[in-house]
Amino acid sequence: MRISVRLAAYTGRPAPGIGSDGRGVWDLGEDATLEDALGRLEHFGEAPAMTLVNDRVVRADSRREHRLAEGDRLVVMPPIDGG
Repeated sequence: MRISVRLAAYTGRPAPGIGSDGRGVWDLGEDATLEDALGRLEHFGEAPAMTLVNDRVVRADSRREHRLAEGDRLVVMPPIDGG
C-alpha cells in the first residue's frame, strides 16, 4: 500500500523516502500500522510529539493498533524545543 508522508518542521536531516521539502510517498505492507510507519523515522531520536492520519490526531497510545490504508496521508510533528 502507498501512503503520503509529510514531516512538519522538517530540518532536512536524511529520512528514507522523504524529499528536501519534508514530503514523500512510502510503500508499506498491507497490514502496516502507524507504529510500523514511524519506525522509518529513526532520525527524530524520540517519539514524535503528534501524528495525524488524514487530518485526524492519532494518540501515542493508539499508534500500535492504528492500521493504515492505501492513500492515507500521514503528518508527523516532532518535539520542538525553544522559548
